[in-house]
Amino acid sequence: MSGSGSGNSRGNGSANSNGDFCAIARIVNTQGHKGEIRAVLLTDFPERFAKLRRVFIGKADANANTSTNMNTSANTSVWRPLHISSYRFQKQFVILSFDEIPDMNAAETIKGLLIGVPADERWPLPEGHYYIDDLIGMEVFEADGHLLGTVREVLETGSNAVLSVMRGKQEVLIPMLKSVIKSVDLSRRVINAALPPGLLEDDQDAH
Repeated sequence: MSGSGSGNSRGNGSANSNGDFCAIARIVNTQGHKGEIRAVLLTDFPERFAKLRRVFIGKADANANTSTNMNTSANTSVWRPLHISSYRFQKQFVILSFDEIPDMNAAETIKGLLIGVPADERWPLPEGHYYIDDLIGMEVFEADGHLLGTVREVLETGSNAVLSVMRGKQEVLIPMLKSVIKSVDLSRRVINAALPPGLLEDDQDAH
């Protein structure tokens, strides 16, 4: 779930300042009769399952934020630990068995839940790459220092990520390209952008 350019975004689950866990998979069904489950991957790093022994399962907190690509944050009150006894991949799914889930009846009880890891266990990203939830809510400033708006959503187009920024009631779509995104300051929650001509309705009206 990454784009190209200076502002690549990653969908490795989601965690924000209000959440303690990030989801890396969603359980969609049981698998066979021995307690295995089938889960849709929500992480760009499926190889992390090779090192995972303990995970947490739960449902998203009703008060938690949900961003694009089903990235979901939740608090500790709705998560409980499980220990992975085996895993394998099958197309876009990961097939898992847990020490605490001995049979299909037990597996049925966790269908629909998220599989998560503590937020501080998110994998580090290369320079110039950002987790989607880190971008949500950041303020975007134009080259002249004028506040454009706040990032509402991050869209994945295949070639590059696109920021959906609310400028009052107008949605402005800003491509995360080196020519457009000049800097991303996660600590200050600020993005500086040089918008191409015609991107804003004001520019179009002027013509």
